Amino acid sequence: QDYLYLLDNVRFKALRFAKLGSRTAFSDLRAQSQKISSAVDYAEEWKKICVNDLGISATAIEDIEPSAAEIGYSSFLESQTMIDDWFSLYIITIPCVYGWNRIAERLDKDPRTDKSTRFYKTWIEPNLDDQYGKKLSQFIEANRGVYTSSANKSVWNHLFRTALKFEIGLFDS
Repeated sequence: QDYLYLLDNVRFKALRFAKLGSRTAFSDLRAQSQKISSAVDYAEEWKKICVNDLGISATAIEDIEPSAAEIGYSSFLESQTMIDDWFSLYIITIPCVYGWNRIAERLDKDPRTDKSTRFYKTWIEPNLDDQYGKKLSQFIEANRGVYTSSANKSVWNHLFRTALKFEIGLFDS
């Protein structure tokens, strides 16, 4: 399911890119397009980890059917790209970016966690890195002044809470 979500995340970032204004600076266009490219690289790397480190066949990965939770979350993200502004489509990612890091931190600190397992090496350990959360925080702080309004705060609250529910559903699936 993680692999399918990562592929859907590439599509989400491409649709978010399409929300940029016609007067967006080339440097910003380049930076945003790099986020799409990085998402493709990440999905490809995850597939390699599944095959090479976890022993899942490439065919099994390619043939997996999405869970209801994954379909729902991906549909929600895609539909929001048609409704929300570019900045709000960053707010919607907060539960994903911060949530997985927090889960990994808790599992890492739990004395019952076996740190010699494949799961630890391929999922917990990489998610301990909070660089994405720091980058997202810096980005939001640098841009929120342009987008902040009482209406947007209400939208952001709704997006955050809904995305968090979908993250929990995806984790539970």
